[in-house]
Amino acid sequence: MRTESGKERLNSYPAGDGAYTDIEILGGTHLENLDFGNYIIQYQEETAWAAGIPFNAGKNGSWGTYFTYSGMDEVSKKLMAGQHHEAGVVEVDRNGNELTITYRTTGDWVLTELHLSVQNTLNQIPQNKSKNPQIGHFEHKHSFESGVTVHTTTVNVAGMSDPIYIAAHAVVKRPVI
Repeated sequence: MRTESGKERLNSYPAGDGAYTDIEILGGTHLENLDFGNYIIQYQEETAWAAGIPFNAGKNGSWGTYFTYSGMDEVSKKLMAGQHHEAGVVEVDRNGNELTITYRTTGDWVLTELHLSVQNTLNQIPQNKSKNPQIGHFEHKHSFESGVTVHTTTVNVAGMSDPIYIAAHAVVKRPVI
C-alpha cells in the first residue's frame, strides 16, 4: 500500500513497491512516475457502541448506549457500527479489583478511536443536559494511526459496588471497494 497526497492506494501491479522504474512509449518518448493498475481505497467510517441500553432514546436522543456489569463472569457485547453493522465485540472480564475491557473488531473493520467510561452510577458517565453521552469527556481515550483490530484497557474498580456502568464507544472503518 502507498500513500500519495493523503490518499491510500492499493497496488494491483507491479508487485513490491508498486512502481515502474522505466516506461518506454512507442516513438521513443520516455515517461516516469506513472500509475498503472492501482486504485484508491475508500473507507466507510462509522461511530460504534457496545450494545446496551440507550442513554436517551427520545426525539433529541443519540443512539449511544451503556450496559451494566456485575460479578466476576466474562461478558461480551456486540460492537454495533452505525446502528446496523456488527463490527466486533466488547469483552469485559474481572480479576479482583480490575476490569479488563477489550475491543475486538471482526471482518475487515479496524479501530481508529475508542472512548470508554466505567463508573459506579449512570449519572457519573459524562452526559450533556439532554442526557446524551459526551464521549470527548470519557476518562479513557485512544486514537490509532494504523488498522488496529484489538485493544485492551484495564480499569481499577476498587471501591465500586455492583452494578458497574460501562459506556464503550469506538470509531471504526472498513474498506469499500
